[in-house]
Amino acid sequence: MRVIITNIENRDNHIYVTGKTAIGSIKGRWYYRESPILGETYFFELSIDELDRNEISVINDITFCPSVNFSDNKDRFEGICEEIDDVYVIRFSDDWIEMLSIKNDNFSIKRGDAVSFSIDYDLIGIYPY
Repeated sequence: MRVIITNIENRDNHIYVTGKTAIGSIKGRWYYRESPILGETYFFELSIDELDRNEISVINDITFCPSVNFSDNKDRFEGICEEIDDVYVIRFSDDWIEMLSIKNDNFSIKRGDAVSFSIDYDLIGIYPY
């Protein structure tokens, strides 16, 4: 996925970036040997801390569209469960999938379900490549 950096913060010896993707805004901790440049475009992968099952909702809305949105110190993700193995594979766009580990899983999320979850931005790792 691609992100355009719109804000850079230095806090506690870490760099946090906010950026725009094709499906919305995101904020997370920057993991790269070079500092980000404001306004530049990067391709990235994410790491998302393990989620608890009660933090994830299944969406039953026929108008659903995958998205990500940063607001109130949280990133809110909405995607489609594409595969279930040891992890859940969630698709956000043609070129963006994430693998999520879920604790306290009750196996109520099924392949093809639209899901939504929010997570504190400082638990999101952004790894440009």
